[in-house]
Amino acid sequence: MTRPLPLLHIGFHKTASTLLQDMLFSDAKLGFCMLEDDRKAIHNAFILRGALENQPDPAIVGNLRREEKCAADKGLNLVISHERLSGYPASGGFDQGIIAERLHSAFPEAKVLMLIREQKSMIYSMYLQTISDGGTLSLRRFLEPPEPGLLRKPGFRFDFYNYDRLIQKYHSLFGAENVLVLPFERLRSQSEGTVRQIIEHCRGADQEPMQTLDHFSNSVNKGRPLAFQALRRRMNLFLRNQLSENGLITVPVNYVEKGVRKVVPAAEILRPFDSILKPRMHRVIAEACAGRFEHSNRETERLTGLDLGSLGYSLDTPDESASAASGLEDVRNDSD
Repeated sequence: MTRPLPLLHIGFHKTASTLLQDMLFSDAKLGFCMLEDDRKAIHNAFILRGALENQPDPAIVGNLRREEKCAADKGLNLVISHERLSGYPASGGFDQGIIAERLHSAFPEAKVLMLIREQKSMIYSMYLQTISDGGTLSLRRFLEPPEPGLLRKPGFRFDFYNYDRLIQKYHSLFGAENVLVLPFERLRSQSEGTVRQIIEHCRGADQEPMQTLDHFSNSVNKGRPLAFQALRRRMNLFLRNQLSENGLITVPVNYVEKGVRKVVPAAEILRPFDSILKPRMHRVIAEACAGRFEHSNRETERLTGLDLGSLGYSLDTPDESASAASGLEDVRNDSD
């Protein structure tokens, strides 16, 4: 067996990252390992650096490389896993490119894993997550940042979910053969086969996992009642954080979240309101997303070989795709 290589699992958000970390990447019997409290190290090394600092923090990377060597000596793939490595949706993924460059600088030989999700479903789930992260915006305001033509401050951008762009970036850095893109929908419906793909991507098709995958569950976290999240959004108005800058009281979001989790079971009494609120939210998102992702999804199919149409992703027709590509080529020629 060749020397195990590190795996960079970069997200996206809301694609079962926690499930993979708990059930797969932390299990040495399946050939993987993670560091304790690695999220802080990953954040400090690759995300919190200044905008002009193309290199990751050398001290932290040195520690990670030593841990990666120890893991490889044991026959394990060290996994660097953090969904924030794909950017943060509420800020439009403004730092996606520089994070990719830093990761490549630290682990140029690594394998890369990216999970994607149908955009309307993704935006719905991520909007609710921003409320749990301290956000105060209504859905419509979240989807329509003010003064988009100025871009003085990062905000939500639909093109964050044009997956083909980030896929091409990682292809250019690590090589297409080293980047595995999987749909979240398949992880839910075909969990064992999808996990085997991840193992084969890292360890080769001839390498069996060190134990069976019988214990792997494709369950996902149950969302909180929508009426409860609506109340939480209004509570966030009083708390000052990065997503609520005008709040009166500065309280770390993780402290607030610990308290909120204690009352979530009692909040199930509000679950019946989902039948009213959910269709409204889906309608707003569907209207906002109309016509935005079809060409990008077709490009993602081309880059990955995935059949996204069968999983519910919007696609343009082959004629429309060819027309869009021709239009882009005309723009390139005009600029030469």
